[in-house]
Amino acid sequence: MSAPAATTFDLPPSLHPQETVLEAYSWEGAQAVLVEWEKSHWCGKLRYANTNREQPDTNKLFEEFYALAEADLSPNEPEENWHAILCFNAFTERWPSGTFIGFLTTSSEQPQGFDQIWVEAGQFLRVELSEENQGGIHSLLADTPPQDLSQTMAALAEKLGFPLRTTKLPFAEYFRYGENGSPLGCWLYVPVLSRKK
Repeated sequence: MSAPAATTFDLPPSLHPQETVLEAYSWEGAQAVLVEWEKSHWCGKLRYANTNREQPDTNKLFEEFYALAEADLSPNEPEENWHAILCFNAFTERWPSGTFIGFLTTSSEQPQGFDQIWVEAGQFLRVELSEENQGGIHSLLADTPPQDLSQTMAALAEKLGFPLRTTKLPFAEYFRYGENGSPLGCWLYVPVLSRKK
C-alpha cells in the first residue's frame, strides 16, 4: 500500500497548550497528524538506564511516582486531565535511554521530590491509539513484522516519509482522563524530521 498524501484542510484540533497541528494523513479510516510542539516544561519522575543497552528500571520509577501521591504531593499548575510517559533516546544506543512519567506544567515552582525537565521544540507524528487507527496502521505496515508501540510508530513515520529524530525529543504516550479519573484515551507521539521530498 502506498503512503497517503498530506492534507491541510479540516485538520483535527490541537490537544495540548504546546501543540500546533500542521498536517494530517488519512487512509482506511485511520489518521496520523503532524504537529509541532513549543519548548515545554514538565514535572514528575525521571530515571535513566545504567548503560546504553539497558532499559531504565520502570518498576522503581513508578514506585517513586506513586510515592509522591501517597505523600499528598501534587504538581503546581499541571495540564488538567492529562499525564504522559516520555521515553528519551528510544531510537538510539548512543546514550542511555530514559523514562519520565508526569505532567506538562506552566510553573517551575514545584514541591520537593518532583523532577523537572524541559522538552525542546520540535515536530511529532501523533496517532490516537484507537481500533480504527490500529487497523489502518496494520494495513499500511502489512510487510513489517509486529513490533512494540515505539517501533511501530517509527515504522509508520518512515512509511509516511518522515525520518526519525533520534536525539533530544522523546517518544511520548499521552493519556487523557475524565473528571472522575476514568481513562478516555491514549495518543502516541514519535519525533520526526522534515518530510522527505
